[in-house]
Amino acid sequence: VLDIQGGSAAGVPSLLVDHDDADQVAIDVISSCTTANTIDIDSNNTTGAAIDVFTSTLTTGRALHINDNSAQQGFSSRYYH
Repeated sequence: VLDIQGGSAAGVPSLLVDHDDADQVAIDVISSCTTANTIDIDSNNTTGAAIDVFTSTLTTGRALHINDNSAQQGFSSRYYH
């Protein structure tokens, strides 16, 4: 279990991943969750974004890729906005 708690007056991110290997994944989450969320973000933002993706040098890549390969038919609770 990894529990990171940043102080309210720290002035820096609680977690910083500085990854310099250009051809390797920086953060890889492999989950066996079947009934729980793999990543859960609970944010109290009032003016900022809960998730901010910034990229400035894309040529053929994507800023965000969602691959939903579910077998679910009919009404879907998946929501992409």
